[in-house]
Formats: sequence, structure tokens, C-alpha cells
Amino acid sequence: GDDHNTLDLTGWVSIDNKSGMSYPDAKLKLVAGSLNRVQPRVGTKTNYMMADMVGMPPPQFEEHRMFEYHVYDLGRQTTIGNNEVKQISLLGADHVAAEKQYTYEGGKTVAVTISLQNSEANHLGMPIPMGTVRVMKRDKDGSLEFVGEDRIDHTPRDEKITRHVCNAFDLTGERTVTKQESIGANANEETDEIVLRNHKDEPVTIDALENVGSNWEITVSSLIYEKKDAYH
Repeated sequence: GDDHNTLDLTGWVSIDNKSGMSYPDAKLKLVAGSLNRVQPRVGTKTNYMMADMVGMPPPQFEEHRMFEYHVYDLGRQTTIGNNEVKQISLLGADHVAAEKQYTYEGGKTVAVTISLQNSEANHLGMPIPMGTVRVMKRDKDGSLEFVGEDRIDHTPRDEKITRHVCNAFDLTGERTVTKQESIGANANEETDEIVLRNHKDEPVTIDALENVGSNWEITVSSLIYEKKDAYH
């Protein structure tokens, strides 16, 4: 929605047939998982659209497990012509709770990410195959405008999806090393300054992420910080 707290998710399978022959009344299954093969295999690709409102048909695939994969069965026969690209609805969910975040990791830009939980409580909760996520936003005139895209990996149910959508237009950052010296044979001391600029009409929260190596300690900080792991 306009408050960036919810979105509608629609997924479909795109089948591009360049085999040189048509397949009338074919039984179609999508097998999702990390398949180990000697030679690369041309297969289907999965696309997702995140938007305020998208009028798409209801999902037509039924999902079940098979070995270490998930199978999405169309459940009916379909004809795929030679040199034809066919799109079939895979999943759909409305009012999915999502979180929009701003992250600065050096340089001049501030990254925009969208996170959501793939759970039944969040109107999802099904294994989501690898594919491309395209994010759409409804403009003031009611039209849907493309605002960014990223790829997702195979995502089991109850796992979190976080994807980089774009870089913020009105947010900038600048990182400067103001002091650096050696304080021992295997130790350095460094003073860094990060300046974040917000040219928007409303306040925002920006997470500044620093990669400081595997053995570190912050002695002085102007703001409260959180240690995420051994390197950040």
C-alpha cells in the first residue's frame, strides 16, 4: 500500500519453447530445487510481481514434494507451440506484510530493500521457486509503474525474503576516514565519519552497515550501534 507496509504478490511461470516442435495437450510440471546435472539444462523460469493491486488469474498449479524437490503440477493438459512463450499463474497473495528498509554500505548511494516473511500468517506459506521479482508501485493516476527488480533463490515456507529493489534517489551517503594509525604489530586504530543526507519531505531510518574485519572493537561512537556478526 501507500504506507509501504503491505503488498500483493503474483507469481507465474514463463515457458519459452525454442525446441523446434510443438507440444499439443502436454502434461506440464515445474520441478523446483537445486538439480545436479552434468550439462546445463534449459528449463522454465519463474517470475513474481509485487504491487499494490494486480489483476491476475488465480493460481493454476498444485504443489507437492518429490525427493528433495518441490513439484508444481498444472493438473490439466496445455498446448505449447514452437517459438511460443506461455505464461501460467503459479501463486497469488494479497495484503502481504512487508518492510521497506534503507541501507548504507559506503559509497554515495543508499540501497532500498523489501523484506517479507513467507508464512501462512502472512498470506503465503508455500515453497517459492527461484525466479525474478519485479516490483511495481501504483502512481497517483492509478497506473502501475515499474520501480525495480531482483532475483530470489528457492525459498522454503516460513523463511524470510529480502531483496534489493533500487537505490534511493533522495538519500545519499558519504564515508570519510578522518584518522588512521598503527597501535601495535597486528592492530590499527581508525576514526571514520559517515554523513547521511535526506532530501525527502519526511524522516527516514537508514541502517549504516560497516565491514570492519574479524577482530574489532568500537571504542567511541556518536550513535548506538549493534554488532551483527564477527565482521559487521
